[in-house]
Amino acid sequence: MSRPHPSDANARFGLKLFLVYTVFYAGFVLVSAFAAQWSEWELWGGLNLAVLWGFALIGMAFVLALIYGLGCQAELSDQPADGDSRVSATEVDGAEETDEVQA
Repeated sequence: MSRPHPSDANARFGLKLFLVYTVFYAGFVLVSAFAAQWSEWELWGGLNLAVLWGFALIGMAFVLALIYGLGCQAELSDQPADGDSRVSATEVDGAEETDEVQA
């Protein structure tokens, strides 16, 4: 079985992380909508559950973004990695000399 293209694998990985965040966010919305009294519980430092959960959602978004950025597979491209602007004539018409692009 062949390996999936990196963009396909990255998309699946991103969707899994999105699902994790969605579950956490859905819990926040459901508690806020149907059990608002729970949001008033003071848990830590005089902050209630709603405030702490909101900050946790923001922090979780950053953490999941870092996980996604570090966990994605690099896509291979035909472009030079160093930004080299030279184009080989062999790539264009099969000749042996190199033409430089003037900026």
